[in-house]
Amino acid sequence: PPFRWSGLKGPWFDNNLASLEVTPEGLKLWWDTGKLEHGDHLHPRLERVAGLTVAPRTARESARGPR
Repeated sequence: PPFRWSGLKGPWFDNNLASLEVTPEGLKLWWDTGKLEHGDHLHPRLERVAGLTVAPRTARESARGPR
Protein backbone atom coordinates (compact mmCIF):
# COMPACT_ATOMS: atom_id res chain seq x y z
CA PRO A 1 0.00 0.00 0.00
CA PRO A 2 1.09 3.63 -0.47
CA PHE A 3 1.49 4.18 3.30
CA ARG A 4 3.60 2.90 6.18
CA TRP A 5 2.43 1.62 9.56
CA SER A 6 4.30 1.88 12.82
CA GLY A 7 3.48 2.13 16.49
CA LEU A 8 0.86 -0.59 16.50
CA LYS A 9 1.07 -3.60 18.77
CA GLY A 10 -0.92 -6.81 18.88
CA PRO A 11 -2.28 -9.28 18.05
CA TRP A 12 -5.34 -9.15 20.27
CA PHE A 13 -7.46 -12.26 20.62
CA ASP A 14 -10.48 -10.77 22.35
CA ASN A 15 -13.38 -9.15 20.50
CA ASN A 16 -12.63 -5.56 19.53
CA LEU A 17 -14.56 -2.72 17.97
CA ALA A 18 -12.41 -0.89 15.41
CA SER A 19 -13.10 2.80 14.74
CA LEU A 20 -11.77 5.19 12.11
CA GLU A 21 -12.11 8.98 12.00
CA VAL A 22 -10.85 11.31 9.27
CA THR A 23 -9.43 14.48 10.86
CA PRO A 24 -7.15 17.34 9.78
CA GLU A 25 -4.37 15.57 11.73
CA GLY A 26 -4.81 12.42 9.63
CA LEU A 27 -6.62 9.11 10.01
CA LYS A 28 -7.32 8.33 13.66
CA LEU A 29 -7.75 4.62 14.34
CA TRP A 30 -8.56 2.95 17.64
CA TRP A 31 -9.67 -0.38 19.00
CA ASP A 32 -11.93 -0.85 22.01
CA THR A 33 -13.02 -3.97 23.85
CA GLY A 34 -16.04 -4.49 26.07
CA LYS A 35 -15.54 -4.73 29.83
CA LEU A 36 -17.85 -5.64 32.68
CA GLU A 37 -17.44 -4.20 36.13
CA HIS A 38 -18.59 -6.35 39.05
CA GLY A 39 -20.39 -8.74 36.65
CA ASP A 40 -22.90 -6.03 35.63
CA HIS A 41 -24.06 -7.29 32.22
CA LEU A 42 -26.60 -4.46 31.89
CA HIS A 43 -23.95 -1.71 31.92
CA PRO A 44 -20.88 -2.79 29.94
CA ARG A 45 -18.27 -0.17 29.09
CA LEU A 46 -15.65 0.21 26.40
CA GLU A 47 -11.94 0.11 27.20
CA ARG A 48 -9.31 1.35 24.75
CA VAL A 49 -6.96 -1.40 23.58
CA ALA A 50 -4.84 0.68 21.20
CA GLY A 51 -4.97 3.78 19.06
CA LEU A 52 -2.87 5.68 16.57
CA THR A 53 -2.99 8.51 14.06
CA VAL A 54 -1.72 8.03 10.50
CA ALA A 55 -0.54 11.48 9.41
CA PRO A 56 -1.60 12.70 5.98
CA ARG A 57 0.95 12.41 3.22
CA THR A 58 2.66 15.60 2.16
CA ALA A 59 2.35 16.90 -1.40
CA ARG A 60 5.95 15.84 -1.96
CA GLU A 61 5.23 12.24 -0.87
CA SER A 62 2.10 12.13 -3.06
CA ALA A 63 4.09 13.26 -6.11
CA ARG A 64 6.49 10.31 -5.69
CA GLY A 65 3.62 7.86 -5.90
CA PRO A 66 3.30 4.44 -4.23
CA ARG A 67 6.41 2.55 -3.23
